[in-house]
Amino acid sequence: LPVVNEVPGDFPATVLWRFRLSALAMQVVLWGGFGLLFGELAERLLNPKPATADEGRAVATATH
Repeated sequence: LPVVNEVPGDFPATVLWRFRLSALAMQVVLWGGFGLLFGELAERLLNPKPATADEGRAVATATH
């Protein structure tokens, strides 16, 4: 395969380094956010909250 050199020789290395660091930070934020969001949604789906006693009484008195 041919060598791919997309960065010109006079391009500042600090700009390239900051771009790569920013791109990495964006990936961490994006995938971290997805993980937290879907983790919370999966937790709610797999472990639903049990009904409290007050909710059960309200339904029972409404049907009588």
